[in-house]
Amino acid sequence: MNQAAGGRTPAHLWIVGVMSLLWSGIAAYDYVQTQSRNMDYLTSVGMGPEEMAWIAGMPIWAQAAWAFAVWGGVLGAVFLLLRKYYAVHAFAVSLIGVVVLTAWQYGMPHPALVDETPTVVFTVLQWAIVIALLLYARRMRAGGVLR
Repeated sequence: MNQAAGGRTPAHLWIVGVMSLLWSGIAAYDYVQTQSRNMDYLTSVGMGPEEMAWIAGMPIWAQAAWAFAVWGGVLGAVFLLLRKYYAVHAFAVSLIGVVVLTAWQYGMPHPALVDETPTVVFTVLQWAIVIALLLYARRMRAGGVLR
């Protein structure tokens, strides 16, 4: 997994970097639309009044965790594409945000939407992706690809 001859960036880094930026971009769009209370968006993703009230009542620490999860992922993807070792730190921040947000999401009284199978599957997918990206960035840093 070391750099190709001549210092070229491995193709898989570009693929992973672009895919992680797309994934994080979707999360950032959702975050901005939700934080700005875009009702058209919220209803289009299946949020009813109960879910909207639950999100509006989010404590500040849970909102901060959500922001760290989202923007840590965006920064991690950008740093990965720039081949900066800071990608490891950014993905670690994103993972911490996901851990804290998940604790709030499943530890507090919430609407039934949170317990629905698609939401649980999505939560597991979030964990898998952020852990995989963190491990990938660590491996690229150890291999000298990230500087």
